[in-house]
Amino acid sequence: MQITIELDDRLLDRARLISGIEETSALIHAGLQALIERQSAPVENPPRITSDQRAEQTISDS
Repeated sequence: MQITIELDDRLLDRARLISGIEETSALIHAGLQALIERQSAPVENPPRITSDQRAEQTISDS
Protein backbone atom coordinates (compact mmCIF):
# COMPACT_ATOMS: atom_id res chain seq x y z
CA MET A 1 0.00 0.00 0.00
CA GLN A 2 1.22 3.48 -0.71
CA ILE A 3 0.28 6.47 1.45
CA THR A 4 1.53 10.00 1.87
CA ILE A 5 2.31 11.13 5.42
CA GLU A 6 4.21 13.99 7.02
CA LEU A 7 6.92 12.86 9.42
CA ASP A 8 9.21 14.73 11.78
CA ASP A 9 12.67 14.69 10.18
CA ARG A 10 14.38 14.63 13.58
CA LEU A 11 12.29 11.63 14.63
CA LEU A 12 13.20 9.77 11.44
CA ASP A 13 16.88 10.63 11.82
CA ARG A 14 16.91 9.41 15.42
CA ALA A 15 15.11 6.18 14.48
CA ARG A 16 17.60 5.58 11.64
CA LEU A 17 20.52 6.16 13.99
CA ILE A 18 19.18 3.87 16.70
CA SER A 19 18.00 1.08 14.39
CA GLY A 20 20.61 1.25 11.66
CA ILE A 21 17.78 1.06 9.10
CA GLU A 22 18.34 3.64 6.35
CA GLU A 23 15.42 3.00 3.98
CA THR A 24 12.32 4.93 5.05
CA SER A 25 9.84 2.20 4.12
CA ALA A 26 11.78 -0.46 6.05
CA LEU A 27 12.10 1.93 9.00
CA ILE A 28 8.34 2.54 9.12
CA HIS A 29 7.65 -1.22 8.86
CA ALA A 30 10.05 -1.93 11.73
CA GLY A 31 8.48 0.80 13.84
CA LEU A 32 4.96 -0.47 13.26
CA GLN A 33 6.03 -4.05 14.02
CA ALA A 34 7.71 -2.93 17.26
CA LEU A 35 4.58 -1.03 18.29
CA ILE A 36 2.36 -4.03 17.61
CA GLU A 37 4.67 -6.37 19.55
CA ARG A 38 4.91 -3.97 22.50
CA GLN A 39 1.17 -3.39 22.69
CA SER A 40 0.38 -7.10 22.25
CA ALA A 41 2.79 -8.31 24.92
CA PRO A 42 1.18 -9.78 28.02
CA VAL A 43 1.49 -7.69 31.14
CA GLU A 44 4.13 -9.21 33.39
CA ASN A 45 3.56 -9.09 37.13
CA PRO A 46 0.52 -6.82 37.26
CA PRO A 47 0.17 -4.99 40.57
CA ARG A 48 -1.70 -7.07 43.13
CA ILE A 49 -4.16 -5.65 45.61
CA THR A 50 -3.77 -7.11 49.09
CA SER A 51 -6.77 -7.81 51.30
CA ASP A 52 -5.73 -4.81 53.48
CA GLN A 53 -5.72 -2.51 50.44
CA ARG A 54 -9.08 -3.91 49.33
CA ALA A 55 -10.52 -3.23 52.81
CA GLU A 56 -9.16 0.34 52.70
CA GLN A 57 -10.79 0.88 49.29
CA THR A 58 -14.11 -0.41 50.62
CA ILE A 59 -13.95 1.92 53.62
CA SER A 60 -12.97 4.97 51.56
CA ASP A 61 -15.71 4.22 48.97
CA SER A 62 -18.37 4.27 51.69
